[in-house]
Order: sequence, then C-alpha cells, then structure tokens
Amino acid sequence: MLILSRSFRQVLGVLVVACAASKVMAAAGVSGEQIYQKHCSACHGGGHPKAPALSTLEAMNGRYIMDALTKGRMQGVGSTLSSVEKEALVAWLSRKTAAGAEWEASLACRNSAVDLSQPWYQSRWGFDGNNSRFQRHTRLSHKNIHRLKRQWVLAFPGATELRSQPVVIGDTLFLAVADIYKLYALDRHSGCVKWVYALDNPPRSGLSAGKLADGRTVLVLGDMGGHVHVVDVRNGENVWTIRGVQSQNGIITGSPVLDEGVLYVPHSTLESMLAIDPHYECCQSQGMITAHRLDSGALIWTAKTMPEARLVGQNAAGAKRYGPAGASIWATPLIDKKRQQIIAGTGPISSGPDVGSGDAIIAFDLKTGEKRWSFQATRNDLWNSSCRAKYDGKTHPNCPVMGWDFDFGAAPILATTAEGKEILLAGQKSGQVYGLDPASGELLWETRLSDGSNLGGIHWGMAQAGNYLYVPVNDPDLKKVSGQISEQYNNRMAAYRPRPGLYKLDIRDGRVIWAQGIRELCKAVEKGRCGKQIGLSAAPIAIEGAVIAPSVDGRVRAFSMEDGSLLIDKATAMEYKDTVNGITGHGGTIDNASMAIADNQLFIQSGYGLFGEAGNVLIVYELEDGSG
Repeated sequence: MLILSRSFRQVLGVLVVACAASKVMAAAGVSGEQIYQKHCSACHGGGHPKAPALSTLEAMNGRYIMDALTKGRMQGVGSTLSSVEKEALVAWLSRKTAAGAEWEASLACRNSAVDLSQPWYQSRWGFDGNNSRFQRHTRLSHKNIHRLKRQWVLAFPGATELRSQPVVIGDTLFLAVADIYKLYALDRHSGCVKWVYALDNPPRSGLSAGKLADGRTVLVLGDMGGHVHVVDVRNGENVWTIRGVQSQNGIITGSPVLDEGVLYVPHSTLESMLAIDPHYECCQSQGMITAHRLDSGALIWTAKTMPEARLVGQNAAGAKRYGPAGASIWATPLIDKKRQQIIAGTGPISSGPDVGSGDAIIAFDLKTGEKRWSFQATRNDLWNSSCRAKYDGKTHPNCPVMGWDFDFGAAPILATTAEGKEILLAGQKSGQVYGLDPASGELLWETRLSDGSNLGGIHWGMAQAGNYLYVPVNDPDLKKVSGQISEQYNNRMAAYRPRPGLYKLDIRDGRVIWAQGIRELCKAVEKGRCGKQIGLSAAPIAIEGAVIAPSVDGRVRAFSMEDGSLLIDKATAMEYKDTVNGITGHGGTIDNASMAIADNQLFIQSGYGLFGEAGNVLIVYELEDGSG
C-alpha cells in the first residue's frame, strides 16, 4: 500500500490555474500570450543563456511557474505583474500540461517496507568522505558496462528539471523531483512507489542519508525556499523542517553534509536574479554554511563568506547600492576530518567591493565556523542577472563593471597520492583546475582546460581515483546570442573557443594525461549528427576502470580510464511510451548530479530544462544477465 506522508496530505490542494484560464483572461481583457511576449520572450526566446526555452515553460506545471513568479527566481518579473496578469500568464504557459498524481496510487507497492539491513549503496553526494565520486558499491566496471540494458522507465508528468542526486539503500531508491514538489521512495527493481513526501517549495539539493541518535535512519534535503527537511526513510514522515537561511531570498542548492550528529548546510541566494530590475537595491545576501544538530535542527554556528553588506552609494537609476554581497555556496562542501575543517567553493560577488571571498575556496573551522584560510582564483568577478542585459542601450545600473561568473560549482575533493601526499582538488567554471595544500590553501599547481564561461568550464563536479582526476568540461556555444545581450557581454565572449570534453589529470602536478573531445567524438560516432549543445556539465561517476559522464544532449557515455576510449554511448532524449506508470515521457538534457549506481544498476534522470532540453524520465539500466 502506498504511504501518503503527513506533508503530502497537507498539500493535496495543488494550485490549478489552467482550468480557469479563459474566465480570468476574458474578465480582465488580458492575454497570457501577450504578457509573455511583453515581459518574458526577450530572455526565454533565446536571449538569455540561463533562461529555459518557451517549449520548456510549456511543459511545466502551473504551480511551479506561479511559485517562480511570486517567490522564486522570477519574482523580479512577477512583482511587475498584477495577480490577474500572473494568473493569465501561468494559465497560458501551462495550458498543455496535465500534472495529475493519480499514477502514484496506481503504482503503489504491495509491500512498502524499506529494508534497512541491506547495503547503503549511495548515501551522500561525493559517495565517500573525500567527495571522490568513486562508486565502490557496484559490480559495474569497464569490463562489463557494455552489457547494461534498459530495464524500466518512470515518467513524472509536469516535471522538466530533474536535478537531485538520489540515495540508494538496499532495494529502495529515494528521489526528489523539483518541479512537482515531491520526494519519492521507489522500489529500485520495479519502480513501484513505497511512499511520497511533499514539500511546500521545490526540492533543490541532492539527498543525504544518516542516523539520528535514537537509531532512526533519515534523509536530508534542501529546498528552493531555503528550508532543510529531515525525513524518516521508513515511511516518509517529517522529523523536522527549519528554514536554515538567514536572508529573505536564500536557497539551498548544494547537498547538506552529515558528520557525527551534526548537519552542515551550504547556502546560496536568488538575490542576484532580482538585480535585473534597475531599481532593485542590490545586494545584501552572502553565502554561508550553517551547522545544526541533526536530532533537532538547532543551530550551532553560522559561517559567512564575507562581512555584512552596508550602504555604499547608489546606482545610475537612483537605487541604493549595498555591498559586499554574493559569494554564494551552491556546491556540496567537503569535511576534512583530519584537520577538523569544512571546505567550500564560492560563486562571484553580486555587489562590490570584493573582499577576497568571490570565486574562492574557503576553509572554516568544523567546531566553530571560524574562517581559517581562503584561496581566491578570480578577483573582482562581479556578476548578477543584470550583467547580460541592456538598459536603454547603456550598461545596466546594477552591473557597472561586468565580471565572468566563474563560480566554484564543483565540490572540492580531498585526495591522497600513491606516495601519501594529500592534495585538495578544485574545478572552476573558468575551465581551470587547481591543486591546493589542504592545510593552508596554498596553490600547488593549476591547469587550464578551456576558456570557461557562465555555463561552461567545470560545472557540477569531477571524479577522482588513485593518482588521477577525471574532469568533464561543458563549454556550450555561447556566440549565438540575441540582441538583448549587452555589448559588454558580447565583447567578453568574442574570443571564446569551446573545448567540451573529458580530461584525465595527474593529481600530483596537474599534467593532462589524455583529453577526449566530445565534439570530435560525436562527429566520429554519429557521422555529424551531433546536437547543438554536447558538452559535459553533469557531475560524473567513477567505477572500476571507467568514468560515466553524461552530456547535455541527453547521452549517457562511459569512458575508459586507461585511454579515454568510448565504452558505451546511449541516447536518452527520446519519447518513452513503455513506462511503468503508463504515462508517456520524454528524455532530455542530463545535467547537475542526477545519476546513481547501486550493485548492478545505473539510474539516470533525463531532462534538465533549466539550461537545456526539458524531460521527465527516470531510466534504469541493469547488467543484462544480472551478474557481474
């Protein structure tokens, strides 16, 4: 029997606006399409590299769009619209979407028990305490990965943004789906539903698992509203929820990390999206880590990446200007137990001055949150949403000097060489990889793999095994931009040369061992039938002898660790009619940290409409004969 958690029962009244669309628009004389053309088409029509396309918006459910306009990343636009206009816009955009949840009950498992005596195959973002992303709990290897066959597919109606890395314990897969506001417990062999936990805000981070002092096993995740949820794995019941951030626009993107009864939560912000309004008083939010007691959520300490913002003047539009701000932490932090410190990468500054915290790797004391050391890779990288936009043909008032947007979005890795030397590995959207001394942050070596960009370079993660680091590079083609992009941004990208691919580096000195260019590989394998965007943005997974690195054109590829040769290449961006819940689904871009591996299975979430092609399917592959 399907278990409906208390939170699920509380939010069964989902926002449905499409059914009232004609009445709303007729009464107000407002056309949703006209509102879209006036307020949204400039970016969503191709003028903004980070804006989902119209086709993606039309696949979203109404509740998700409305929340984006009222409390999410599009609230800057939403604040300029009346309630009637927002309802009309949402109704028009979601007119094609049926986001029913009837399939959940029909796919309920006969036995909803979660067996906690079985192995924990995947319980944290980095797979181990060092964030290596090397999966040891599997029979998959370079020798047999070619025998993977598709076993089953599950479609999530109303979803377009599959982003959250699952947890796998025994025969249960725990998966959060952002734009339908739910966390699922699924039988990993059949896809049946054990329980559903619903949230008031879209789940955003990857999942982590751990144990409370009383022995209960729990899942932890962060959401778009900045809340931390702790959920009992047995039945999907809420243990506690807190709003972990201390700023109005805070969100949690990086996965929370558990250690010895303490939960460490990285914090990012949506404030940089609001800066596109020239009258917005930009900016006052800082990145931070908060430490909480896992049993209760009680706050232990808060560590901010920079001092509190203060009034520093006004912009060209007359709005008050605050700073310093920014340096969000949207990657999963690393706990260095040997040195009792927690290490995190930051994003750019959203408002100056730069105090050394933007685009940096920062170490904080594990017990107190006090800052120990900081390594800054790119100084004065001022970046917010206004930096791409035109404003009366001039530089936007909230972006007087545009930076690069070169975040550290990939979680840092703590590695030990065969010779016994420890080294901290960090990858940046600049296309550079750094080797640092974990005790001091001192730079040991750096290697440039690409020019990098706001969606390129090293995006979501890397993987490490032995003396070697495996680095996916995205590098989308950003030269094709519309007239809505500022000249300043166009000039910055004039010499940009995309170099997407997978790179193998020696962690001792940063030397490149081999490089497998995806564009060249794609042309060779598909005889020129490559997608428009073919880079490697998602966090990879390493297994014995192979690296699995899916691409933004929706292909699952595995490469030999030895020489980079292609071991498998499976397309996922297609229609699926044979889903286990009987709902036709479609694959798309594979991005973020959306994979899992358990025993002889590989789980892929296909569809990431935020930057690429929308999709809504979970695809499960298994070794053909069930053996290793």
